[in-house]
Amino acid sequence: MRRDWIFLATAIYFLSACSEQAVSAQAPETTSSRSEVGRDIRGQEWRLSISDGVNKAQLPSTTNMKLMGFDVRKYVKESCVDLWRSSTCQVFAQPDPQGTLTGYLIISGDGKSYSVDSDTVTTPLGVSSKKCTIGGELEVTDGKPTSNFSGWSAFSSRDGAEGRFWFKRIDNNVKVADERWNYCYDDRHIEDVYVLIGSMTRELS
Repeated sequence: MRRDWIFLATAIYFLSACSEQAVSAQAPETTSSRSEVGRDIRGQEWRLSISDGVNKAQLPSTTNMKLMGFDVRKYVKESCVDLWRSSTCQVFAQPDPQGTLTGYLIISGDGKSYSVDSDTVTTPLGVSSKKCTIGGELEVTDGKPTSNFSGWSAFSSRDGAEGRFWFKRIDNNVKVADERWNYCYDDRHIEDVYVLIGSMTRELS
C-alpha cells in the first residue's frame, strides 16, 4: 500500500512539472516593468522602467534594435541615457509592418521644451525599404508629452518646402501623421500609432 502511494505521488509530481513546462513554452516572451537605476556622465541619477507585457517577438526590426539583440531594456537605455539635459525620455514602438513607418519614436524633454526623434524605416519591408526618420523640436499645443498631449514638429525640404508632423497622445499611444506631405514618400501619407515600451526619468542638476 505504501509502495503504491509513493508511486502515485511521484507520478503526480512529474505530470505537474511537465504541465508547467508546456505552459511556459506556449507563453509569449514578454518583459516585466522592473526598474533600473544608474547615473549619467554628469552624475545625475536616472531611473529606467519598461512597460509590462512588451512582446519581444513583435518588436520592429531596425538596425539599432538588432544591435541590442532585441533587448528592450538595452534599447531604451541606449536611446535615452546620453540625453542628460532631459528629465524625461520615452520610447514608443510601431510594430505593424503594414504601417507607413515601422520602428521607434523617442520623445524627450526637460519639462519646458521637448524634442522628437525616431528610429524608423519605410514599408513594405524588403529591398526597397529605407531608413527615414522624424525629428526636431516638438511644439506642444495642449497637455504635456509625459501624459496626454497634442503638438507638432516642423520640417523643410532642400528646396525650401515646409511641412509638419502632428502628434496626439492618448494614454500610452501616440498618433503621428503628416499635415500635407512628407519626405519619406512621394505618394503616401504618414499615419501611424506608436505604443509606449519604456522610459527614463532623471533628476537634473
